[in-house]
Amino acid sequence: MPDMLPLSQQKELKQIRNMVIREVLQLSQNSTPELLSTAVTRLAKNLARLLEEDYQKRFTTHPHTDRKLLQTLAHKKEAMGIKIS
Repeated sequence: MPDMLPLSQQKELKQIRNMVIREVLQLSQNSTPELLSTAVTRLAKNLARLLEEDYQKRFTTHPHTDRKLLQTLAHKKEAMGIKIS
């Protein structure tokens, strides 16, 4: 697996980072500290969820069904009269 760049150096996240900074600046001008705190907490939670989902998609292995088992299943389905595509 190649070495991962820190998030701050990944150009895919640059646009998101800039959008977050703009939003926080706008919120800080028009909101109370409590609302700003809530918004930042919600943002961190959602970002963590997105990163976790991305990690799961990239690095979670899916179970592999070997050819012999697939043939056995096909024969059983055929015996039961189920069409095999």
